Amino acid sequence: MLSCKDEKKGFLTYHCKKCNEDHIFCLGCNSRICSRCGKRYADDWAESLVENTFDVPHKHIVFGLPPALWAELRCDRKAWKVVMDAVIETMKWFYGLTCSDVKPGVIIVAHPFGKDVQFKFHVHGIVTKGGFDNKGKFIEWTRFVPFGKLHKKWMWFVCEALKRYFPKIERYSKLFDMLWVKYGNVGFYVNVCKPTLRTKKELARYVARYVRHPAIADSRIMYFDDKVVAFYYIDTKTKRKVDVVMKIEEFILALLQHIPDRQFKMIRHYGAYSRTTKKIYAKHLRRSINQCKPENLIKNSRIRCPKCGSVMEKVGFTRGKPPPDKNKLEAWA
Repeated sequence: MLSCKDEKKGFLTYHCKKCNEDHIFCLGCNSRICSRCGKRYADDWAESLVENTFDVPHKHIVFGLPPALWAELRCDRKAWKVVMDAVIETMKWFYGLTCSDVKPGVIIVAHPFGKDVQFKFHVHGIVTKGGFDNKGKFIEWTRFVPFGKLHKKWMWFVCEALKRYFPKIERYSKLFDMLWVKYGNVGFYVNVCKPTLRTKKELARYVARYVRHPAIADSRIMYFDDKVVAFYYIDTKTKRKVDVVMKIEEFILALLQHIPDRQFKMIRHYGAYSRTTKKIYAKHLRRSINQCKPENLIKNSRIRCPKCGSVMEKVGFTRGKPPPDKNKLEAWA
C-alpha cells in the first residue's frame, strides 16, 4: 500500500492514434484494503455481482452485534463463520414465516470494520424480496412483512450458535447472560434498508457503497507524514464530522486487523444463489450464467483516450520514473 502509485516502479504507455498523443499511468498495489485500489476493487466486484444476480427485487439488510462480542470475534476469527451461518438461520426462519413454499436467494458479506477503522463486526445481506416456487417462477412479497421480529430472532440464533462454538467455561456463560440482561434485543440490531432495490443501477449503487468498500477511502485521509495519519468520518447517529488522529503504527495495525485469514470466504451464497441451485433459475439472471466470452474480456480491457474517447493502443511497460512531459491518466490508477 505504501508503494501504491509509486512512479519509480514503472508505468504503462498507451497511444491514441486520433489525437496522436501518448498517455501513461502508474501501477497500483491492487490490494482490496488499499485506500486507492480498494475503491476500484469494490466497484469491479459490485459490477460483477450485479451482473450475476437475479433480475428480481432485492432488499439490503444489515445484521449487527453488540460491542461486548467484538473483542471475542477479533481474537477468534473462526467465529466469523459462526456468525455468518447464524444470519442464514435467521433468514431461513424469516422466509419460513413469510413465504415457506419458495426458495429465496441470499448473499451475505462479512464486514469487520466501522467508519472509524476500528473492529466492529457486522454482516451485510443482499436478499431477494420473495423466492422461487417449484416451477421456477419468482413470487414477490405482496403482504405485510414482519421485519420487526427479525432482531429478536437474530439475537437468539447468533447467541445460541456462539454458545455452542465457544468453550463451556464460566467466562463465556456470564458473557451471554450479561448480553441478555444488558442489551435485550437492542444491541443485536437488524437494519432493513427502506428502498427496495428493483433496478440494476440501484443494486450496484448499494453494493458498491455499503457492502464491499475498503476500510477507509483515500478521500477521507486529510493528513499524512512519517509520524501520524489524520482522517475523518461521519457519525451515523449525530451526522457530524469526527476527526481522528492516529500514529503510523496504530493506523497500520488498525488496517491489518481487518484482513481475513487465508482461504476464508468473506462472501457466501445461500438458497437460490448457491452454486448448485443457481443454474435452475438461470433465466432470471441479469446475464448468462456461462463464463465470460473472450471478446467480452477484450472489450472490458480497452482503455479509451480521455480527450476524444477512442480506444488507445498499448505501447508497453517501462521501468523507472516517467518523464515529466507525459500525460498521466490518474483515473485509470
